[in-house]
Amino acid sequence: MRRKDMMENFLTIETSDGPMSAFVCCEEGEQKRPVVIILQEAFGVNHHIKDICERFAREGFLAIAPELYHRSGKHIQVEYGDKNTFMPLMGALSNEKMAQDLKATEKFLENLSNADKNNVFCIGFCMGGFGAVLASMELKLKGAISFYGAGQVRSREGMGLKPLVSQYNEINCPVQYFFGEDDSSIPSTDRSAIESALKENHKTYHFHVFNNSDHGFFCNERSVFNPQSAKLAWAETLSFIQKLKT
Repeated sequence: MRRKDMMENFLTIETSDGPMSAFVCCEEGEQKRPVVIILQEAFGVNHHIKDICERFAREGFLAIAPELYHRSGKHIQVEYGDKNTFMPLMGALSNEKMAQDLKATEKFLENLSNADKNNVFCIGFCMGGFGAVLASMELKLKGAISFYGAGQVRSREGMGLKPLVSQYNEINCPVQYFFGEDDSSIPSTDRSAIESALKENHKTYHFHVFNNSDHGFFCNERSVFNPQSAKLAWAETLSFIQKLKT
């Protein structure tokens, strides 16, 4: 149930490929609030993503979750595990299209009276974890947080998104990474390649790998949910942001 002192709504962001809905959530009041851009999993801006928005809003942030599938339709949500539906949607995305959407969101925030444009962060999960790293290259962020963002090292069949690791020199803010040790989509070789690229490019980063945790361990609506790892990751996320926020 929505709290009475919480404002949440879908607003429209204009992009070069048409309107994009974005779920926006914050506590009531006109004061400027630090911003967290929340990037969806493969399943769309669903109940889980909205719940994360509300969690950040309760911490005093303005949370915004753009619908990255907007070129394929409005308010698209996919059932967990429905690969036949979400793979074509993910396949239709590209680095360039996602970058356009991220920049459109940044521009939208500039005209939002209660958004503190000097304190913007980005957090993403799965596909959105990839997007959070891309955002660290494309936007003016204080920091970025990537939860199990696959596809950064190797191309993946059926995916329109291309690896980012060769562009890590373009990262322009601290980045925090969360991985599950049991995540077969991001094996230890990929994690090592990511960390090596960060070191080679002298980037500020925090790296967390959780034991007995799989891809999607933060989502309490999936069978892979690991409550202990999720609790630790949430605490680390808030600590990371608070240290960077001005």
